[in-house]
Amino acid sequence: NSLRQAISQLLVRYGILVVLIVLIAAMSILSPILRDGQQLFLTPRNPVQVALQASINMILAVGMTFVITGGGIDLSIGSIVALCGVLSAMAMRDLAIEPWLGFGLALSIGALCGFINGLLITQRGAVGLLFLPYLLGERTPLRDPKARGVFIGLSYQHTLAHMVRAVMEGVAFALRQALEVSFELAGRAEQVVLAGGGAQSAIWRRIQADIYGIPLRPSLLQEQACVGAALLAGVGCGLYAELAEACAAATRLGDPLEPEPSAQAYYEARYAQFKALYGRLQQDMHQLAEDASSL
Repeated sequence: NSLRQAISQLLVRYGILVVLIVLIAAMSILSPILRDGQQLFLTPRNPVQVALQASINMILAVGMTFVITGGGIDLSIGSIVALCGVLSAMAMRDLAIEPWLGFGLALSIGALCGFINGLLITQRGAVGLLFLPYLLGERTPLRDPKARGVFIGLSYQHTLAHMVRAVMEGVAFALRQALEVSFELAGRAEQVVLAGGGAQSAIWRRIQADIYGIPLRPSLLQEQACVGAALLAGVGCGLYAELAEACAAATRLGDPLEPEPSAQAYYEARYAQFKALYGRLQQDMHQLAEDASSL
């Protein structure tokens, strides 16, 4: 069932991509006939050039579709490859490629690289990379202003996307530590409500659900603090009898996201590693913090 749902979602989301690829590929093949041998983007002299034109058009279709549908452009690897695409287009002037086509090709390649990096971010565990998110020290539950951030397990095979994934997982591990403190004080919750910018990310919602081991429900409100202040004012002026009534009138939650059993089991082991690392590295963290403050 999950596989069928995933395939259905891909078809719905990228159906336009398939349509564009087919249309532009057909245009590349048929345009010499329809326009007396004049291609839409270049003038073909032989079948190799026709094949080249078809490939370029398909890259444009795929890349620009990812831009349109939210794939985005990777600003690190993508920008480098995009520059290579521009240089390649300039070197192919004898094939009558227009400058704007070279720019579009470069943009499309960058978009494809961004999409590939996005796929890497979805890899659970970031290929053995862990991140301790103590960039400004840590409050609950460590209460250590000298704690410092750490990447551990880094190797040559890791890319920026893997580091992004490790950061997202590390933040979720730290949030789980704080969440467990609240559970100890007030009892375990049946669900967790997510709000704010991070709640808009489907990947991050999935990571948190699997790491917390609790169903998550995203808030559908665009504003949080302002709505809370308004609800308090409503209770204060008698518009609502009590805070629970005010919250019931304004709160809107999305569908619950259940943790995946296999991912939850995997993250349990990683969470134990995460908690153990602070104790092992605490002395070194403090020494480095002191060295930095003395500079």
